[in-house]
Amino acid sequence: TSSGLDASGLQDQNGDGDIDNVGVLGLNAEMAARWRGLSWQSELFYRYEDPGAVSESRSFWGVYTQLGARHRSGIEFAARYGFWEASRYGDDGAVVDAARVHEVAAALGTWLFGSRLRLQTGYGHRWLRGLGSLAGGELTDASAREHLVYVQTRLAF
Repeated sequence: TSSGLDASGLQDQNGDGDIDNVGVLGLNAEMAARWRGLSWQSELFYRYEDPGAVSESRSFWGVYTQLGARHRSGIEFAARYGFWEASRYGDDGAVVDAARVHEVAAALGTWLFGSRLRLQTGYGHRWLRGLGSLAGGELTDASAREHLVYVQTRLAF
């Protein structure tokens, strides 16, 4: 489980502008499968932070899974679900951010030039939970929604 952190208690011991004395361990496990135009991929991620003497240690986790289907014309449709807990490490205390995020997304893409160039566009909807700032605590209405539209490319060598 995650616990709050008062960012004002963190110290910059060596004056380089970064918070010091924080140990971070991140672990990720990813799986993917492709078969006859169908694809599945999923990832589980975990983050453990130990800020030393300034605060208690805390952990965060998340997961996503995506299913895709590619038509023989080369057009691919994908649907995705994800959940994650945001670590908010390094926030100045005034930033309002979500503690937990749920997301569903759909994408349409194609591969060109013998699968060397991928063009993709998509839509995502996020449910933000536990909105608050590290300085002011949780807000009265601690949830919100975001709509995302994106376009991306991928070039393979």
